[in-house]
Amino acid sequence: MDTILTAQILVTIYFCFYQIKPHESARKLWGILFIFFALTLTFRTIAFITPLDNLDLFSNSLSNIILTIIQIVYLFSSSVFIPLIAAQWYQEKLQFYAFHDQMTGLYNRYAMDQYTTELFKSQSDDSQTVLALIDMDHFKQINDQYGHLIGDKVLRLVAGLISSNSRDEDLVSRYGGEEFLIYLPNKNLTQGLQWANRMCQVINQAPIKVTDTHISISISIGIRHFDKQNRLSLQELIHQADIALYQAKNDGRNCVRIYQK
Repeated sequence: MDTILTAQILVTIYFCFYQIKPHESARKLWGILFIFFALTLTFRTIAFITPLDNLDLFSNSLSNIILTIIQIVYLFSSSVFIPLIAAQWYQEKLQFYAFHDQMTGLYNRYAMDQYTTELFKSQSDDSQTVLALIDMDHFKQINDQYGHLIGDKVLRLVAGLISSNSRDEDLVSRYGGEEFLIYLPNKNLTQGLQWANRMCQVINQAPIKVTDTHISISISIGIRHFDKQNRLSLQELIHQADIALYQAKNDGRNCVRIYQK
């Protein structure tokens, strides 16, 4: 019985107190039960190492009966809560990978289309938004020269830099192979241009070292500014940001271009 209880306690500690989240009721209920059980187990231990004359409360069989009942309830709850917590954990994982890119952790294209469409529809009349489409320059050459493992490392680095230099309200996604789409609400054209130029500078100065060689990274950015008065769909606006991106590529890369009709 002691071996089973020890195993149960270790499992409980892992599930209840490792990355606990407020909305997970199963973990919270099981955690409360574990604390109650641990306190009772502590009291019984004290009873065994304390002279019975000084601790009459634990000298009768009633305390053992209570502890046995708690052990039964605890073991029964384990058989209920462990599958529940595991199922909840797997559900969270599936939901995360349904909306996030596995390599970079950013939103994937599906999530970006869903979330930006909702924000696009709820945009207020006086708000302004900037769409930024980013493409890594000569990324194929990095893969060919250094291998795909280094290419993946560079991709994750760029994703992290874009994410860390964006606001919480901004939506950042990996939109294609080495393309990133960023939805910047409540930014005018000047602010969007400043953000894009800063991103070019930050990524171009990012330290990437392979053996004794430093890899220089650069990006090209196309941006499309719009407000509620525009009559275009979100996909049309993304297409126009893509046109601006190709203009940046044609103008020598490592630069920002604004869509112009």
